[in-house]
Amino acid sequence: MSELVRCQIEGCMHEAKSLRGHVVSVHRMTTDEYKQKYGKYSLMSEDYLLKSRVAGNKASATVDNRVYRHKCRNDDCDVIIDGKALVCDVCKAKQQMRLLELQKLKFKDMIENQDFVVCKICGWCDTRISGHVLSVHNMDKRQYRSLYGDVPLVCDDVANRTAFRGTHSTDTRRQMAISHMKSHLK
Repeated sequence: MSELVRCQIEGCMHEAKSLRGHVVSVHRMTTDEYKQKYGKYSLMSEDYLLKSRVAGNKASATVDNRVYRHKCRNDDCDVIIDGKALVCDVCKAKQQMRLLELQKLKFKDMIENQDFVVCKICGWCDTRISGHVLSVHNMDKRQYRSLYGDVPLVCDDVANRTAFRGTHSTDTRRQMAISHMKSHLK
């Protein structure tokens, strides 16, 4: 079995495991045109084709049907994925569970709604969850509150420290009133 395949186009001495990129970029041919002219198996070496098929990598073996198959990127997983995802659904769920547990540990000794708020859908903890609800669950604040009632999306600590949704602390309101009065007296 040969590890390299040589380009069949006259005068070209290029050798590689796969000629797909070479044929397209150098000779300006599609892989289909090359296969019709020089044969179905002329784009890849036998060794490369065999390894691709053993690994279940259909994308390396065929480009025509655009099915991308590859092994999950997680080292201890042997699942073959159809599509462009990097990890399988099981590994993705495990990663999300680990992230959730780490996030919960971050707020372990704190008080809910005072120091952090919890997403009612998945249990994600953070000082603000409005962005989480939008990006992860694809809901806006109104939709989320229609399902779960008037639940806080920001913890009290953050709400008191910042001017969140027009709610200002007593000191901030006092300073704004003084500033407002000074600007009108000038």
